[in-house]
Amino acid sequence: MKPSNRLVLLAVLLIFSTGFIRAAGDPDLTLRFAESLMVQHRYREAELEWERLAIEHPHHLRRELILSNLLESAFLTGDHDFSLEVARYWLKGPEPCQASVYEVRSLYALGNYPAVEKAIVPDPCSPSLRAERVYWRGLSLARMKRWDDASKLFAGIQEPSLLVRAQAASTWSLKGQDIGWKSPTRAGVLSALIPGAGYAYANRPQTALAAFVVNGLFIWGSISSARAGNSGLAATLSLFSFGWYSGAIYGSARAATRENDYQMDHFIQPIER
Repeated sequence: MKPSNRLVLLAVLLIFSTGFIRAAGDPDLTLRFAESLMVQHRYREAELEWERLAIEHPHHLRRELILSNLLESAFLTGDHDFSLEVARYWLKGPEPCQASVYEVRSLYALGNYPAVEKAIVPDPCSPSLRAERVYWRGLSLARMKRWDDASKLFAGIQEPSLLVRAQAASTWSLKGQDIGWKSPTRAGVLSALIPGAGYAYANRPQTALAAFVVNGLFIWGSISSARAGNSGLAATLSLFSFGWYSGAIYGSARAATRENDYQMDHFIQPIER
């Protein structure tokens, strides 16, 4: 290649590489790239791009959007320990209000409802963000079956963007008092009296039948073996029978808890945001 052609090629390469370097440092290009990652549901990668934007360009004109999408992409990863960690990191920054909303959202998703109730709202925050924090607190109170407290909290929300939903939630949450919640203690006692009865109480009829049959067979086998003079087999069957009997008591109590969880999820979905 002639020296002149080499010089032209080097010049072209230099122009392209300079343009690439400038593009790589362009915050708006990074912003569009982060948005495309979110569209593709690549939330972990998107969070990293939003975070880089927030740190490297603290005075960007779209700062509020950047912080919002940073926190949203962290939450949408489904790893709520991670989203809580991200939210609490940005709570320490100069703009903690959006982070405070995602802190309670993450705590709520983790099932730590008492922590949502106790979380402190930064001051000052916009009325809309403060109202959203209150709404999540109301949901947490409902999850803890504090129906009256939840209803009053929802009723106190006056922010226009949440007013209709909050009023509906205030009325709806009181209906939780009418749901036939299952008592794990009662389920365990019923299974202690009649094997499988606790499962039937917890709306697990197939498990109830299986528990009744299996426990019945073991008890029958133990008694039959003892009457036949086979004490070794009787002892072995009695041991297994006791294990199944104890397991049915514990299992029925757990079944009642799971039934309550199912009822709660089904009940609260209409007002959950």
